Amino acid sequence: MKKAFDTNSEYHSSKAISASGLKKIASSSVFDYLNQINKETDAMRRGTAIHEAIYEPENFEKNYYKMPKVDGRTKEGKAEKLIHLDLAKNKIVFDEIEYNTILKIARNVREHELAKKYITGIIEQSHYFEYNDVQCRCRPDCFDSVEGWISDVKSIRNINGRSIPYEIKDRNYDVQAVAYSEWMNIPVENFRFIFCETNHPFKVEVVALSNEQIERGTKRFKDALNKWKFYLETGIIETIPANDYAEDGAKIF
Repeated sequence: MKKAFDTNSEYHSSKAISASGLKKIASSSVFDYLNQINKETDAMRRGTAIHEAIYEPENFEKNYYKMPKVDGRTKEGKAEKLIHLDLAKNKIVFDEIEYNTILKIARNVREHELAKKYITGIIEQSHYFEYNDVQCRCRPDCFDSVEGWISDVKSIRNINGRSIPYEIKDRNYDVQAVAYSEWMNIPVENFRFIFCETNHPFKVEVVALSNEQIERGTKRFKDALNKWKFYLETGIIETIPANDYAEDGAKIF
């Protein structure tokens, strides 16, 4: 296994399959994975900022800029905005409301009695290795090899009784948890999702997969990996969409 604290661009330039790639294959097909168009959305940009505000708060202000509300219709407002844009050079700009929201989310995670345990460890380290004769890669948000856990922050609009299980199923987070755990030799029972509300009151829940979710995620992980391996060995691209899976619960701590 190769470990590195490389950049995002360096990590994503690797041809090794990632958990995100397997999630796409599990939910769709190898064809759709190979032909997907990767475009950063506002939600993805906000998610990255939340991760950084939580795990690396010392870098957050270096990389992001809070744009105050100005009246762009007036001469004074236009001039003020130009000043802020100049100050924001080489930074990602969020308006004042969204910037403050990100900070509130990060504060609630750091103050959450259980979540704060799972944000203290090795952060954003890339791992490259061979698994079942397939080149793979992963980059956990945070992990502790001594205590044997992995954590991953997920944004969610609202936390209620059904929203988290639905999110895990709909976004294939079960596949990700199994992939990371298998690749890094950590029990999947020790994988923790930290779900953060993006709406007031910005609740936080620490979640482990249920036995049913682990079983489903393991099956989907193996199926997706085998389809990818078959493509690498034969050049044949599987185009049949994956079957849908039943929804089940998750353990919330």
